[in-house]
Amino acid sequence: MGNLMMKFKVEEIHLASRIGSGTLDVLGTPALIGFMEKTASSYAKTLVSQEKTTVGTKIEMEHLKPSKLDDEIEIEIFPENINDKTMFFKITAYCHSEIVGKASHTRAVIDILKFKEKNNLF
Repeated sequence: MGNLMMKFKVEEIHLASRIGSGTLDVLGTPALIGFMEKTASSYAKTLVSQEKTTVGTKIEMEHLKPSKLDDEIEIEIFPENINDKTMFFKITAYCHSEIVGKASHTRAVIDILKFKEKNNLF
């Protein structure tokens, strides 16, 4: 199990002023969390069968430095504990080679059909 790194460009839809999480034109914390979850979800998808998927159940994140419009954010995933029920990741976000965020993230492994039936999602 290796690490995975994904890159994202900060666009207007990711700005705190646009999301409503703040008033400045900087990367909003909800968008940074979204980048982290997308990277974790992409990694997790490679580890489960086609009948299963993962859903995020917990994230603890520190947003350490601002990033601006058009900056490139690199998200690196470090798998810590992977089993058939849960996946736990450490995540680091970089901008211009500096750490801008850190997180720990848990995902639950679920059976897609059972999840949809249980939650009336058809």
